[in-house]
Amino acid sequence: MINYDPFLPSDDISAAEVLELIINYQFIEPIYHADGFGHLQVETPFQASPHSISRLIHFIELKQQWPDCIKLLSSKSECWLLDFSVELQKENSSGVLNCLVKITDFFEASDNRITHLQNVAQWPWHSDSSALLEDVKNTLIIIELGLLKEDGLTSEIDLSIVRHSLVALDQIYENFE
Repeated sequence: MINYDPFLPSDDISAAEVLELIINYQFIEPIYHADGFGHLQVETPFQASPHSISRLIHFIELKQQWPDCIKLLSSKSECWLLDFSVELQKENSSGVLNCLVKITDFFEASDNRITHLQNVAQWPWHSDSSALLEDVKNTLIIIELGLLKEDGLTSEIDLSIVRHSLVALDQIYENFE
């Protein structure tokens, strides 16, 4: 485990330490309790990491450690990756965009892949990312073709999400031209 000194400047943290902190990061949800008097109490569990996930992502960007980070992410659970994806989508860099595109392949469950891609229009696209945009668009088309073969309300909802994402990507692509 990393020995972190909170009194050292954050720039003194090594790339290996940042990667270890990210991989061991726990996404902890608040716990809600009713107090018996009609009020809701919120308990925020202790986060073991000395840094927020946003700050760790920033460190990865500063230290240009995205390839190493992506390799390590392949071992994480799909649930963890979905939480990480939500945090990545709040950031704005080409490294974050590349990571979002790469981790798409780590989702085996179709529902998780669709959940990951449903806000693809808000990813940090830029004019130099047209190849990545095409990769994501092709992934969505493959998902769409699979959903067309299925029946049921869930597949209709998923198909709607996928088609909405495809339309949004087309608009982004048109803005690049």
